[in-house]
Amino acid sequence: QAMELTLLADDVPQVRQTPLASLNPPPATVSAQAQEYLRGVTPDMLMVLDLGRLLSDFFLNPTAAA
Repeated sequence: QAMELTLLADDVPQVRQTPLASLNPPPATVSAQAQEYLRGVTPDMLMVLDLGRLLSDFFLNPTAAA
């Protein structure tokens, strides 16, 4: 099922592309619950969120199908 997402931002100072293959697992300091919503961490420690997981979680998005 396709998902559409719109983000509204006042400012976007930088946009970058990062291959998924270059992501590392989250550090041990990130809780197990938070790790469920991460795709991984870039080499310079930017956390990449798993938007599909975030938006399909009923507890975070009550309009998501159960």
